[in-house]
Amino acid sequence: MRRLIYMLFAAALMTGCRMDKGEEFEPTRLGYDLTRCTSDVLWSMSDEVITLLHFSDYIKADGEERERLHDKWFYTSRIVEREDGAWSIINSNSELKIFTNGKTLDEADAEWEFYSGNATHTDGDVPTISHTGTDSNGSEQYTLHFPGHKYALYTSVRPANYRNYYGDVKVTVMPYEIITGGEKDDGTACIFDGAFTFYVSPYSFGTEYCCATVLSPVEYRPAERDIRSGRLALAIDVDGNVKSPEVEFLGGSKVKVFGGKDNAYSRTYDLNSYYYYYE
Repeated sequence: MRRLIYMLFAAALMTGCRMDKGEEFEPTRLGYDLTRCTSDVLWSMSDEVITLLHFSDYIKADGEERERLHDKWFYTSRIVEREDGAWSIINSNSELKIFTNGKTLDEADAEWEFYSGNATHTDGDVPTISHTGTDSNGSEQYTLHFPGHKYALYTSVRPANYRNYYGDVKVTVMPYEIITGGEKDDGTACIFDGAFTFYVSPYSFGTEYCCATVLSPVEYRPAERDIRSGRLALAIDVDGNVKSPEVEFLGGSKVKVFGGKDNAYSRTYDLNSYYYYYE
């Protein structure tokens, strides 16, 4: 019995040493940290989509309705059409250029180019949003193209159109009703599919790139900054060692992360509280 107590005491001391050195066994920690980065990317993509959709409604309207939409969505912006189909949304420290090709985004085969006012591009490869159809529920579907480039996140020289993500992503835009304090408003959810790559800190992850692949469609509601559902695989390659944790979004900032060998371990976290696990 005494020998067993000594063994347990020694094991506890060894475990304590590992934790003091930051070597505790946390197989889902990598997936959790990558998920926090991914959430920011999805928010940024959604923000761009929603801005372009509001602008499509704006140019389709006229008179008092156009003025109402300007006050609702672009109150602090100046909007200029410099030539047919070439628009600028100008703010105090930025300019978004949009080339509509004479179509609004709800029209068949519509494709817009959009980028910051002082952007530079390689071989004419620019960000685009393309209307690809309507699903069985009447929701509009689009493809987003974000060009990649050779500049990394922590490089001192980057092009003016720099984003920290690139790829070709499918997005379905689903309207829904928001009720806040008894008041109703129209919301728009972005449901993502496909794959994209985004930059991460090499100091934190040992590499600059993470590849996100949608395993089941990911629904993001920008008004609440809430990822309601969906599942992603998040792959990083560190000196030839590929790690690919998975994350399932549960809504309300809760995520279930799968990690370790064959993703055999799982833990549920709250994204609103850094490194706090829910169960």
